[in-house]
Formats: sequence, structure tokens, C-alpha cells
Amino acid sequence: MCRLLILLLQTENICPAKIDKAIWNHFLDLALADFSELIAPKQIVFCEGTDKGRKCKNFDAEVYEKIFGQKYNKTRFVSIGSCTEIEKIENKSVKIVKAILESTETLKFIDRDDRSDEQIKDLLSNGIKTSKRRNLECYLLDDELIKKLCSTLGKDNLIEECLKAKKEAVENSIEQRKNPRDDIKSASGEIFNKLRKILAFTQCGNNESAFIRDTMAPLVTEDTNVYKELEKEIFE
Repeated sequence: MCRLLILLLQTENICPAKIDKAIWNHFLDLALADFSELIAPKQIVFCEGTDKGRKCKNFDAEVYEKIFGQKYNKTRFVSIGSCTEIEKIENKSVKIVKAILESTETLKFIDRDDRSDEQIKDLLSNGIKTSKRRNLECYLLDDELIKKLCSTLGKDNLIEECLKAKKEAVENSIEQRKNPRDDIKSASGEIFNKLRKILAFTQCGNNESAFIRDTMAPLVTEDTNVYKELEKEIFE
């Protein structure tokens, strides 16, 4: 009887078995192999983003999705950091995606900024495409789209005033803050405020980033030159 009690009182510690790399990889193969073809997009475009606050973290990817989401519905845009991060051949995010989604084509697309033609050639040789214009705002605040915004709001009579306001904002950016003439991003805040005042629009975004993403990006349709230009730069 005493021996039975001793056996009942004895405890056993149960610890999880160690899973080595080979077993873990095999598990991933089993878990993903049958479904990766179904859930994986045909193509992933890695573009710029930032870790400085939520406002701009996925800005580029969200804008591109709004523009190309319908026509290129099997393509996904993913913001993975600064242009420097994207340029790294051994970027961890890219490596993980390529490892898991083997059937998915990947490419990288970044802003031109101040890169020389020679730098752009070097990037292209490493599979990184570069926009023709300095930054994304150059496309989304193009005169063509500002005209379209006025027409959409039924205010064609204010087109010239809006274009003049944009020009003034760019000149202020150049003269007061010493920014390059083609740096529309640096003038985007003032452009947004001037357009909002002239056109008296509401619910179009509380700041320039939201305005560009939610109001201007939907104006980039297939019939616009901006769409055709971006489409060629990214997909051809």
C-alpha cells in the first residue's frame, strides 16, 4: 500500500521536444505547399515605406494599389522600408517572401530622387527599377490630375487658379527652403492647403498624404498620361 502511494505521489516533468531546422522546414513545406499557389499573388512589387509613424508607413504601396489594383489584380505592392533597405541584395523581407512564395515573381521599384543616370543603370542591373520623376508626389500632383480634380468637383472655372497656386507653392519651396525645382513632395503640404482653400472641398483627407492617397490616386485612371507613365516604368 505504501509503495502504491509513493508511486502516485511521484511527478513527471513534461518538456517540449526540440525541433531541429530540418523538421521545421518540413513542417512549413507541408503547411504551405498545397496552398501557396492558391493564396500567393502572381507578382509582388516591393516599394518604399518608412518606419517614422503610421501616416507614411505604407503610403507608396497603398497609392499603387489604388491605381493598379483593378487592372493588375494579381499584383501586390508591399512597402518594406527606405530606398537604401530595398537596394540591399540580402534584404530579409524579400528573402522571406521568395522562400515562402516560390511561384511569385518579385521586383523592386523606388523613387529616382537625385540619382544619376549611371546609378539608375547600376540599380537596374541588380533588378531594381527607378521612377523617371523624383518622387511619387510628382505624379499624383501633376497638372493633369489637378485639372481632373477641378472637373470632378464641377469647378473647371478654377483650373487656372489651382495651377497657379501649385506653381506658387513650388516656387516657395525653392526660394524659402532651397529645395530642387522638381521636388514636388517638399511642396505637397502647401499645394494641398492651397487647393483645399480654392476648391473648398471637404472629406478629401486631413493632410497631404491622405489627400494624395484617397482623393488624387483614384483620379489616375487608364486614360491619363500619369497612369501610362507609371505603368510603363513599373511593369515593362
